[in-house]
Amino acid sequence: MGKPEEVMSKIALKNPPKDVWKLYWASVYNRLERRIGWILFSIGAMIIFFGGYKMVEGIIQGPSTPFR
Repeated sequence: MGKPEEVMSKIALKNPPKDVWKLYWASVYNRLERRIGWILFSIGAMIIFFGGYKMVEGIIQGPSTPFR
């Protein structure tokens, strides 16, 4: 396992030419793609955390919980 790790640590990606970056950033989709992804990820995380909070709250306040 040491040999593949050694080889992979030596690999470096080449930076694309400036023309490629100009074409990439010229598109509206490419500019908004990452922002919309982070917004959707954040909303999903908030929903999951709120659901987890409500679940724990329901377990604690349930009628069968002895430490009420």
